[in-house]
Amino acid sequence: PKKRIINCRSEEVERKKLFSESFLHYPCLVPADGFYEWKEKEPYYFFLKGRKLFFLFSFLLNKESVIVLTIEANELLMPIHHRMPVIGDWKKGEKWLSPGLSMEERKRLCQIFPPEKMEYYPVHPKVNSTQHDGPELIQPFLAKKVKQKFLF
Repeated sequence: PKKRIINCRSEEVERKKLFSESFLHYPCLVPADGFYEWKEKEPYYFFLKGRKLFFLFSFLLNKESVIVLTIEANELLMPIHHRMPVIGDWKKGEKWLSPGLSMEERKRLCQIFPPEKMEYYPVHPKVNSTQHDGPELIQPFLAKKVKQKFLF
């Protein structure tokens, strides 16, 4: 089976033949209230302050594939992961969906989201398995640290 494409670096989309036309002509928005990133195998849940809805800036590659754009991580995400999705509110999203934008106009909308408008916390490692689903997967999780007993 072929590897499924799920994201693309926004700063490289113009140079990728597979993506450039779709990026320009088939923009879409994926509504979200949060997203996960991992540091090693530890999952973290990122969301906007006030739990506001936001949008992942994306485009349709074909009838079955949505490509989410990524950008360099902001200061909040950087300790966890070096990339993050391109996100924005509805006002910016409306601009994203505007027909007839040039490649440069569309690329200018791909900006790093302000870190002061976001929050995050660790979540349960069950997130790592597709067998688990439910609201508990976005609840804060504090792993119990095992205290080492004296060796001698």
